Amino acid sequence: MKTILKLLFSIIFILLFTSCSTFHNGIANFPQNLPSSNYVYVKSDVSGSASTSYVLGLFGGATKTALVADAKKDLSTRFPLKNNQAYINTTFNLKTTMVFGPVILITTCVITADIIEFK
Repeated sequence: MKTILKLLFSIIFILLFTSCSTFHNGIANFPQNLPSSNYVYVKSDVSGSASTSYVLGLFGGATKTALVADAKKDLSTRFPLKNNQAYINTTFNLKTTMVFGPVILITTCVITADIIEFK
């Protein structure tokens, strides 16, 4: 019984005092050659995000494809485009945070872009 208590205490101690880890991954989509006289910047650094959590890497969450799609939907909901507008300088950032080692994984996708309007 004493050995089981020591083992249980050790596991709880390790879980409570394990530091978190964060991993970043990103993709930048730079604009093509647009003539500067053809458009004006409407807004800069607009963003949308989506997040998901996994327990033990198996339960919860969605696929990364769905996570990026949800972040894109959030961007277009928060900053809808009007006629003759487009997103440029788009970046996709994925951040994975591990809590209590690999017990809980939190993945966040942030899409950042600028909005231009063609004349």
